[in-house]
Amino acid sequence: MKFNILFFLILLPLSLFSQKFDHVDNFVKSLEFKHTESIEQVTSKITQPFKSDIERVRAIYFWIAANIEYDYDGIDSYNWENYSTFEDILNATFVNRKGICSGYSHLFERMATLCDIDCEVISGFARADLQTIFVKASNHAWNRVLIDDSWKLIDVTWARDTVRRQVDYFYFLTDPELFILNHYPEDYEAALLEETYTYEDFMNFPLYRPSFHRTDFSNHIPKSGLLRATNDTIRINIQPNYECIMLPIWYDLVEQEWVKVQAGEIEQKDGWLKLFVPRKSDFLLKVGALTQTDTTFSVTEELVYFKVDNK
Repeated sequence: MKFNILFFLILLPLSLFSQKFDHVDNFVKSLEFKHTESIEQVTSKITQPFKSDIERVRAIYFWIAANIEYDYDGIDSYNWENYSTFEDILNATFVNRKGICSGYSHLFERMATLCDIDCEVISGFARADLQTIFVKASNHAWNRVLIDDSWKLIDVTWARDTVRRQVDYFYFLTDPELFILNHYPEDYEAALLEETYTYEDFMNFPLYRPSFHRTDFSNHIPKSGLLRATNDTIRINIQPNYECIMLPIWYDLVEQEWVKVQAGEIEQKDGWLKLFVPRKSDFLLKVGALTQTDTTFSVTEELVYFKVDNK
């Protein structure tokens, strides 16, 4: 299919968006829970003061993200394959306060349903990191929820920010045009988009890391992540929202090794990044950024990945 290489979107800063629900988050955060409390009791407790569906959905989102730990050991050992039904998975996730995407999404669905809110679990392909950039099989589950007669998208698994130990709000009612960048549903209708992107389109999107959105890095969101070098050179239009120094590094997919960008091989000007490609091969290009305040430096190691063909 054909589609515009670039589209522009003014993103509401995440900090402002989260402030709309501070009263919900703070209420849920103030509560104490006993391990003997049932799913029904917890759901009632966290949603009781709220009248609107969107507030109750936010309460559920916040509680799950703040209280359910991602089970890395369990997924590595295939432990979750021992559960025969999703009912067993969501119950184990709730009781153990630990789970994987199927547990997160089915628990979210159950808690929303207890509030008489229509909710569905969506299965599909997710590209989250270097291990899943070339995903070939369905590997993730998330939700869509009906609020004010309109379906909205939620990924409560990715709301669990294990590294920063905070709730990440980006995947709460995310714009479908942004959600599709990392999520491709098995049933495309669940993408909630008028425009059709094929699986091949999805695989050629840039890989956006959570830090890209969390830091409000750019309002300029390329949909084309496959770059072909000309005369061993590529140019990328990035347009950061703030002054920074781009930190690119190559990963040679053939030799399976990282290759540093040398002095003289990079030019950053007017939102453009121009790079000399070090050799003939297929590459991933990881782009990070260095920012400086009056007193400190801050490094974000990975914001976005592109695929680069230099044959």
